[in-house]
Amino acid sequence: MKKPTSLNWLEMNWQRPFEFQTVCDTVVHLSGLTGRHPFVWEVRISTSCIKFLLGFAPTDENKLKRLFSAHNNVQFSGLKNRRAKTLLASQININHQHFSLKTNNIEGMVRSFLAISSNLAKNEEITLQLVIGKSRTPSPIPKNLPNLSSTWFQRLTSNIPPLSPESQKLMKEKLHYATFQTVMRLGISTPEKARQITLHNQAMASLRIIESNGASFRFKKINPKEIDDAEMPWSPQTHLSAIELASLLMLPAGEADMPTFPRHPKTIIPPIAYKIPEKQSLRTFGETLESNPKPLHIPLQNALMHTQILAPTGAGKSVAMTNLALQDIEAGRSVVVIDAKQDTITQILERIPEKRDRDVVVLDPSSTRLVGINIFDMVHHGVSPELVTDMLLNIFEKLFPENFGIRSRDVLLAGISTLAKTPNSNLAMLPTLLTNKAFRQKILKNIEDPLGLESFWNYYENLSEAERQQLIAPSLNKLRQLFNRPSLRAILGQSNPKFSLMEIFTSRKVVLINLNKGVLGAESARLLGSIITASLHALTLRRAQISPAKRHPVMIYIDEFPAYISVVEDFEESLAMARSLGVGYILAHQTLSQLPSSLKFAIEANCKNKIIFGLGMSDAREIARQTTELTAEDLHALAPYQIYVRIPMFAHHYKWISGRTNPLSPASRNGAKLFLSSLLEYGTLLEEIEEELLANLRTPVHQESQNSNSFNHNLGRKKKEQNA
Repeated sequence: MKKPTSLNWLEMNWQRPFEFQTVCDTVVHLSGLTGRHPFVWEVRISTSCIKFLLGFAPTDENKLKRLFSAHNNVQFSGLKNRRAKTLLASQININHQHFSLKTNNIEGMVRSFLAISSNLAKNEEITLQLVIGKSRTPSPIPKNLPNLSSTWFQRLTSNIPPLSPESQKLMKEKLHYATFQTVMRLGISTPEKARQITLHNQAMASLRIIESNGASFRFKKINPKEIDDAEMPWSPQTHLSAIELASLLMLPAGEADMPTFPRHPKTIIPPIAYKIPEKQSLRTFGETLESNPKPLHIPLQNALMHTQILAPTGAGKSVAMTNLALQDIEAGRSVVVIDAKQDTITQILERIPEKRDRDVVVLDPSSTRLVGINIFDMVHHGVSPELVTDMLLNIFEKLFPENFGIRSRDVLLAGISTLAKTPNSNLAMLPTLLTNKAFRQKILKNIEDPLGLESFWNYYENLSEAERQQLIAPSLNKLRQLFNRPSLRAILGQSNPKFSLMEIFTSRKVVLINLNKGVLGAESARLLGSIITASLHALTLRRAQISPAKRHPVMIYIDEFPAYISVVEDFEESLAMARSLGVGYILAHQTLSQLPSSLKFAIEANCKNKIIFGLGMSDAREIARQTTELTAEDLHALAPYQIYVRIPMFAHHYKWISGRTNPLSPASRNGAKLFLSSLLEYGTLLEEIEEELLANLRTPVHQESQNSNSFNHNLGRKKKEQNA
């Protein structure tokens, strides 16, 4: 067999689990591969890391790749670092190699050898090198096996002892398989002499586990350069059977945990067809677990298929969200981030590119300048007052499900509908509308709905004061829980805020919303988040009126989304429509138990992209039921920042693969300055907002109604004077 003039090197990653029989079948297949050169197999063990390297003639690359890939999912990648220089080396020979090594304890030998990795220091490495030469087909097994271990004197005196049954078994096993000419070498890389000997002895002890009564290893010191250069003698003297060679490849076969190859979590590498597109189109958030990692990314067109991020506290989901959001911001897209803890907003502000500074809108309830959200502003952008009213009623009903009766619905329906049809109104006016007669008079004089709203308000005004208080008490109780907080009152109490949610869809804004429950309170945060998400959904539907070419992508990131999305009716349909209208949702939460069954189904069906961190066993079982590639134990065993992701491999083919999230880049700027700049441009002082709301309470009562119990004569359209 001709030696190659040069060697190319690749690292191999064998997808677990696989059986030892798979390795044997691969080696048997190799024995029939004709026309190849000798090649090198190396097992390199360093601290908590084991690599399998393949050195081969350049002309043999494709045939060897095809051979290994035919038996298992094997990923090949170039070497990330140069092979470590060997400082102590020995050649491994076998005494009485006509006997087979003991192949009934292969797993124990492999486990022991690989376990040495846990004892290595940072600068230490052990190499087992196999130079695999030409093969020979299995030999016929004679009826009477000769005793090849007899001495010359026994042969001279014709006094050769018969083989023991165990020796016959070992010889027959050797003859049963094809054999390979092989050179075995053991190399140690560590600067300390005493440590070199210690590690060499540990490796020798592991290999001796498969010595049999007949065959045993001999170690001969050699020049370390033989390993570094992978030298190939013309005629190797060691002959290994296919099963012996399969054993010494040190592959972690089986499903049991192996050192640095735990059974769980299973490592899933991407298929060969997984391609990395041009850099400008990447939306990366992590990397694969290969030795030459590939970026994990969700292209823009697939991002519109929506993304679910599931992770318990501290697993790393905010880092993944921040990395994705920053890339969308860098690309000039509209981005909305609703953050439940403020961490993500702070991280984004410290890294946002300066070219987007004028687009940044920060809504922070803890600030003295507050960005306003006027839900009735949607009426000016084509959303009907009735739709806005239904949306708010649905939100209140979901916030107070146990105390939302017919009376509350009737009062809130009339109040919200009236404000929705009133120019320059806002939601914080609702309690005043119900309790302040003068303000109510001012608002109602512009309402023209005799069969609807006017009928309710006529009934309302004809009630006695005690009856009116009894009617509105349940509604006021709900509203006070929300509007007694000055920050929420100021956010929802601006009739003409400096920012409109519609700008997200027209001006490519970057809107960062802090819904920290510690500042707003749980119910207030839920109300504000629900109003914003429901408003975004309603405005998204308005995009159907513009041509697809003009629908620039809008990416909406919502942390702890179940608290806000649950108020959106038919959310499954909403996700499907958002996709076609150029809006992509990235939805993060901690557990599946946060989702009602209808919402759980909507997420499972419509969020094609999934980023899953280590889960509790209950959630792990539920996710595992959605795939045949993972088990609950795999999902449960993930370490922090390790993930399983379901992303497109090519075209619209989705597959689960293993990975780890990318760390955040260092902060590049003072986020507090950008925060202040945004507040000055889009926020209004709390005192100014409060003064405007107080002015409503000082509205003078209409003179005609001072002593009247009925508002019939000044509600809606004025009665035309009838001609006599």
